[in-house]
This record gives sequence, structure tokens and C-alpha cells, in this order.
Amino acid sequence: MRLTMIGFADLTSPPATPGSITTIPSTPLTFTANVWQPPLSTPGEHRVINPYYMRTRSNGRPTGDTAATGGTITFTQMDATSYAGSYDLYFGTDHITGSFVAPWC
Repeated sequence: MRLTMIGFADLTSPPATPGSITTIPSTPLTFTANVWQPPLSTPGEHRVINPYYMRTRSNGRPTGDTAATGGTITFTQMDATSYAGSYDLYFGTDHITGSFVAPWC
């Protein structure tokens, strides 16, 4: 499974890189899958989380990504070094839940 966070800063905001984060959002912070989140501060960054999973063939070779059709992702930690949280997602009628800890990249 892959969670991809895409964001863009308002023109008056500093770049969204780990070394230049000036305002860390309060956590927990919940996103609805595939829905743009308005800025968390003014000026701020707009964000969207796109969850995917990738199946593999019996020989281990990857197939294409399948995007989530709904659900939520909740962050319990967001800082300049890592993100952590949980997910409750739907891929059609399939439902998965879990948690994650990931370095900022």
C-alpha cells in the first residue's frame, strides 16, 4: 500500500520542504481519501492524500496501481522528520485498516 501526499503552497507561502516547515499542523489530523484539504494556516498549503495498493503477479512482478474509492487517513504525528498515523480505506467493496510510520521524503 502507498499513501501519496500531494501539496501546493499558496504563492505567498514558503516552500513545503522538511527544513522550511514553519507551521506544523495540530494532530490528530484526518483527511478524506482523494479530497483536497484547504489550507491549514493562512497563508498555507493545500493537500490531498491519494491511497493506492499494488498487486503482484504469481511471479512477483508488479501490476498497476489501484486507487482507493473512499475512506480516511489520520495523522497522529507530522513533523520535519516523520509522519505517523492510521488508515481506514475502501477499494471498491474491499476494506482495510492499519497504521503507519514513515520518514519525511
